[in-house]
Amino acid sequence: MADNGFLPLDLFFLRSQWDSRAFNSVRDSYGQEWTYQDRKILEYTCQTAYFVSIVIVQWADLIISKTRRNSLVQQVSSICASCEQDSAF
Repeated sequence: MADNGFLPLDLFFLRSQWDSRAFNSVRDSYGQEWTYQDRKILEYTCQTAYFVSIVIVQWADLIISKTRRNSLVQQVSSICASCEQDSAF
């Protein structure tokens, strides 16, 4: 949000204007006006970025827990070996 002009301290108490279609021009921290549609696009973009970051962290956690005893090289080689065995059939 800060990259698009909404500094963190300015986001407090902005929710009522943010979600209201009646406020078609909400000003950000730099004075730029945002329409309702532009605000919602920005909101959905931020929510998507948050979701993707959580998914990436979960993948990293899975790899860390799977490779706790094996090294990453051993883990990848065992995955490749099992893929080769599956493709042989």
